[in-house]
Amino acid sequence: MSKKPNKKDAILEYVKNNPTAKASEVAKACGSHPTYTYLTMRNGGAKKPKKAKPEKTPAATPEFVFKPLEKDMLMRINELNAKNADLRDSIVRLCGVIDYLEAKLEDATSI
Repeated sequence: MSKKPNKKDAILEYVKNNPTAKASEVAKACGSHPTYTYLTMRNGGAKKPKKAKPEKTPAATPEFVFKPLEKDMLMRINELNAKNADLRDSIVRLCGVIDYLEAKLEDATSI
């Protein structure tokens, strides 16, 4: 059982018998699109291998390395957070006192 001839084989056979034929003439004779005919004639029916993609460069590594925190460093961080919370509370209280004193001063000067 022989293989059914496809358009590519028909184009190549036609070009073999008529080497000076133009792509448009071959396309009409073989019943194919002129662009496909031109590409088939140019490549000789061989598929072009795909271009290899360039290799990706690895991501740059940082010049420094984070060291795991030691137990005493964690304790120091917790102490500083507690001090910050105390200072924040003191600031809130002092803002309240300032607002109170400003209101008293405004009342005293409005008389």
